Amino acid sequence: MNIPPHEESGFFLLHIDDDVLRVPRHCPHRAGRLDHGHVNRQRRTLSCPLHHSVFCLRTGAQLSGPDCGPLALQQPVSTGLPAGSAEMQSPLAAMPDS
Repeated sequence: MNIPPHEESGFFLLHIDDDVLRVPRHCPHRAGRLDHGHVNRQRRTLSCPLHHSVFCLRTGAQLSGPDCGPLALQQPVSTGLPAGSAEMQSPLAAMPDS
């Protein structure tokens, strides 16, 4: 999906337990802001706030919602954060798209 140039693009960091995921900022369906989505730590899923598509944070696979395909997740990297923590990095501090 093409995102207008005035919109933010790229990725954000999502911390779950000892893992850090680099997650696309926009849903592949209609560019919903995934950095404003709901994270289910127990199931390791992310829900798009726009049309409620649900994505697996282990594989990137789309689990439900309008058909749009998987997310391009990067492999988790250990951070040393305390177990059980879940936080999203501020969109303003997210890693640039490279």
